Amino acid sequence: MNREQEHLDLLHELSCTPPALEGTIMRAKERAKKRNAVRGFVVIPLTNIVGIFIVFVLLVNLFPNVAYAMERIPGLRRLAAAVSFSPSLTAAVEHEFVQHMGLEQTLNGITMRVEYIIVDQRQLNVFYTLDSEIYFDMDARPTLLDAEYIGFVESFGMPRLYTRELRRFTADFPDGMPERVVFEARVSGSGANPDAAGAPVLAPPAQWDPFAPPPPFVEPETIATFVFTLEFDPTFTEQGEILILNYDFTLDGQRLTITTVEIYPSHMRVNIIADENNTAQLSGMRFYFEDEQGQRFYRPSGIISTSCPITGVVSYRLESAFFAQSESFTMLIEEAEWLDEGMERVRVDLYNGTADRLPDGVRLELIERRGNSWNLTFSAHERHEGHMHQLFLTSYFDEAGNEYWRNVTSASRMTRFDSVTGRYEHVPGVFEVFFSLHDYPYDVVYLSPAFSRFIRFETPVAILVK
Repeated sequence: MNREQEHLDLLHELSCTPPALEGTIMRAKERAKKRNAVRGFVVIPLTNIVGIFIVFVLLVNLFPNVAYAMERIPGLRRLAAAVSFSPSLTAAVEHEFVQHMGLEQTLNGITMRVEYIIVDQRQLNVFYTLDSEIYFDMDARPTLLDAEYIGFVESFGMPRLYTRELRRFTADFPDGMPERVVFEARVSGSGANPDAAGAPVLAPPAQWDPFAPPPPFVEPETIATFVFTLEFDPTFTEQGEILILNYDFTLDGQRLTITTVEIYPSHMRVNIIADENNTAQLSGMRFYFEDEQGQRFYRPSGIISTSCPITGVVSYRLESAFFAQSESFTMLIEEAEWLDEGMERVRVDLYNGTADRLPDGVRLELIERRGNSWNLTFSAHERHEGHMHQLFLTSYFDEAGNEYWRNVTSASRMTRFDSVTGRYEHVPGVFEVFFSLHDYPYDVVYLSPAFSRFIRFETPVAILVK
């Protein structure tokens, strides 16, 4: 199963902040009414670590600025390797847009170091490490005290098992960057250090059952709580540019307005508002920026976009052009997702295994009852090779309008039994999404589609931004 891709497709969050200052993760889109901040995890497989270091070697050898910056800032080689997957953060390191912290504390056999920060007007990236002679399986739950922010945690490689690798905590600030923040991390851990004599051999993980009821949440036992005060150099926090456009355009028959484009060293934001008379809500868009030199700036993984139901503003993230010295930009829109009026909920008859209507290209494959729960499987065509997109949001409703939440969804390539070969074969270009409605005693459910239709433009829609 492609759990990483599934996770990236489900990173959605809904938060309502001032128009041009949006910041969140779309993964918890419909939970914003109940939460102010949500943490998500993007884990790069261990096999990608080799690729990271290959890119790092190329950076040092091909770009003298990277090597020069590493001489100026202590230990920057590890940071350059850790951010090599991100063009924006790589450019920040290359241009020495890094504040070295070097803060360290040791508690209960665990040492935590806050090594560096990359900070600008709207975003803070904290790079830290955990090390211990007692524990090797450690997890940190970072937060910022007394600060209004939207944050998420991102891990490089498998730092829980390789404790000296850099980890990153990222926070978006909707109201601007303060002069300082209090960074807290509660650390839990288990197991002996693998370098220690007589270290235990870990048993292989149990086979994961996507239809099994999720275990009750148990707060991990905190072994150590670290608190650091991070003070920001104004040289970094004053950096950024806002382009005021208020440019109206029509996309697939719907009226939209690009209000502003925000350019910061760590990322760019494109803020779009929809006309109130539109018949469909923009639920997703694939686009990139291109400058006069032909340089392209794409949507990154991780934080994807922000939306606010009150103002109607959707804020999309792009890799940053801050250090690119671009004179002009053209926005090129390749694809768009829409949620049409009347498709906010779709009725599924669980007992008879039928659906009144579904998003375009989505098919109901199987409904299975297990005790007081239901297992549902849907299929859809890949829009791009190996890409599995989100089909439904995590909220669902009964016929009385009561709302429920599911917290486990899995996706995989579809397989069919081939009577000729006698084996299960993958169906080219098709994937399956399956989830359970746990402890749901009713025969009818209303699901929340992530979109109703999708369009790919043969010729990208071009909009001059700057």
